[in-house]
Amino acid sequence: MEQMDIKQLLQTVAQKAAETGADAAMKHLEAERRKKAQLKADRRLNNCEVLLKNYRNLKKAAENAVFDAESAQDGIRRMDEDILETEDIRWLMNEWGTDRELTVNAIMDKTYRTILMVRHIDTMVDAFRQDCLNMGTASGERRIGILEDLYLNPLKEGEDIPTQKQLSEKYSVAESMITQDKKYDIEQLSVLIFGMDGVYLPSV
Repeated sequence: MEQMDIKQLLQTVAQKAAETGADAAMKHLEAERRKKAQLKADRRLNNCEVLLKNYRNLKKAAENAVFDAESAQDGIRRMDEDILETEDIRWLMNEWGTDRELTVNAIMDKTYRTILMVRHIDTMVDAFRQDCLNMGTASGERRIGILEDLYLNPLKEGEDIPTQKQLSEKYSVAESMITQDKKYDIEQLSVLIFGMDGVYLPSV
């Protein structure tokens, strides 16, 4: 009788140990999943900001693009017909945010990709602009205005990008509000430009 009790006790202890180990393993895997998702979203936010900071130069490059003999015919055809091939979509939506940080040289490596990216940004900015204006609020108009002032509007010769203080005075809000609106702009555009990979969705 005593031996059976000991045997049952050992079985119970072994079962609980296995359950505890499995639970710990699941928690560890979930923590790693969340960490990777957060890092990926953070990278996309950073890449979105890099894109915006270099938008004016990319726009100039696209407007003044000269194709080399090898890529001219196919590249022009694809852009005129708005053809996005699998290679371009994969590069556009995935490559930047997975294994490496975005570099402007990666975009400008191929002329048609430069133009493709500028068109993509312009389309997403138009969608974001419409969302902001549809709010029908001063904050909505301010958010798109700040985005345009900081990153999009062409600068005249000798003109500098406006400072936080200048934007604060222009929109009659605190500098902290300019910072918040800038963060909001980048977060929203990250989702539009990169899709759901630009979002971090923690488990409930």
